[in-house]
Amino acid sequence: MAETLISPGVLARENDQSQITSQPVQAGAAIVGPTVKGQVNIPTLVTSYSEYLATFGSTFDSGSDEYSFLTSISAYNYFQNGGTSLLVTRVASGSFTAASSSKVDANTGLVSGAQTFTTNSFNATGSLGGTVSGVVSTTDGSGTGAEFDIVLADSESITSISVAETGSGYAVGDTVTLTSQSLGSNEPGGTDLILTLVAGNIQSAGTDAFVLETLGQGTIMNSTSTEGANGTLPSGSANNIRWEIVNPDTSRGVFSVVVRQGNDNNKSKSVLETWTNVSLDPKSPNYISRVIGDQTQTVAGSGTDVYLQTSGNYKNASRYVRVKQVNLKTPDYFDNNGIAKTAYTASIPTAQSGTFGDAEGTILTGTGNYYDNINNTDSQGLVGGNYTTAFNLLANKDEYVFNIISVPGLYYEFGNHKTQLDNIISLAETRGDCIAVVDTQNYGANVSSNRNRS
Repeated sequence: MAETLISPGVLARENDQSQITSQPVQAGAAIVGPTVKGQVNIPTLVTSYSEYLATFGSTFDSGSDEYSFLTSISAYNYFQNGGTSLLVTRVASGSFTAASSSKVDANTGLVSGAQTFTTNSFNATGSLGGTVSGVVSTTDGSGTGAEFDIVLADSESITSISVAETGSGYAVGDTVTLTSQSLGSNEPGGTDLILTLVAGNIQSAGTDAFVLETLGQGTIMNSTSTEGANGTLPSGSANNIRWEIVNPDTSRGVFSVVVRQGNDNNKSKSVLETWTNVSLDPKSPNYISRVIGDQTQTVAGSGTDVYLQTSGNYKNASRYVRVKQVNLKTPDYFDNNGIAKTAYTASIPTAQSGTFGDAEGTILTGTGNYYDNINNTDSQGLVGGNYTTAFNLLANKDEYVFNIISVPGLYYEFGNHKTQLDNIISLAETRGDCIAVVDTQNYGANVSSNRNRS
């Protein structure tokens, strides 16, 4: 145990908790099945149906119809009938990954020396240590040239810099480099301005200040798309999210991160979470990773000997995102006079908004049989084998405690399902502390059919 004198009369005492055994997750019931979103094969405790909706979603579209997994229907009824805690384990077919945030531009300006800019995404006007104006022709669907008027922070001006058209023009994703020579004598010596065409516009290229990652997995988490009128996202939905940076303050080294619902707009924002006055200083108590959280869990081991492996230093406080990485850290942001160090002020992100993308994994596999159409080979897009890892994890009494376990969507009458349901019956018998609730017959069965089954 270490003690540190902070100030007269104020003592910080550090307790060694390395030998304290963590307690198991306790829930009234455990439910295993497919969900719209969430982490795959990661048992997650929810204490209300609203929390279930935020984490796992409810309905989804397949073709022209709207469906709800039996997992969601069961969770709704569990809480409606007085349930207070539910351990939900999402199962899926195939590989699922989380979505990452689009580029978070830092406050880097135009300075001397080699420089890759991370500041601006602009159409006709923007900011680059001052002001920028430019036009990119998109008459043929791609950039065919660019002209810029640049005013530097020190009021030196560079006007009418032209990027000549080459070949068929600049396509989206092409890199345009304005060399220090082409920028003219007023431009600080040795600096190249590197720009990247994005959807017909020019966006500066460079390193993200930090990267966020969704807790939910699957392509349904992808909101990446070009903003329409009022900032709407064509790929935005009630199941995915977008991010926004507000109130950046380089003098204090802080900014706020807002998590918004993917289908909102700039005139009617649907704010899910706000994390105020976070910083990029890893020594600060408001360090972004410490405040939002940066942990992730993966399934390790094999067969019946599987377990969850946690990486990251800070427990997730957000329901929706974690900090995947911080690229522009600002340790000891202030000098001895309490003034922000100029080497770090450029790392603070500008006011901006963005999306999430690059997630993989879809719940729409094959035709998908739902409700009364579930059969031996397709239960809501899954087969019995998709449940194996979840059952092996929940068999661990040291990690999870629950009174009831249920697998809505699997029926004992189907051979493909019977093996898995025998597994949860065996799980309950081996644990000796819970009851396995098993559906014996599919939709339409009568009492005599169940009597014969017993």
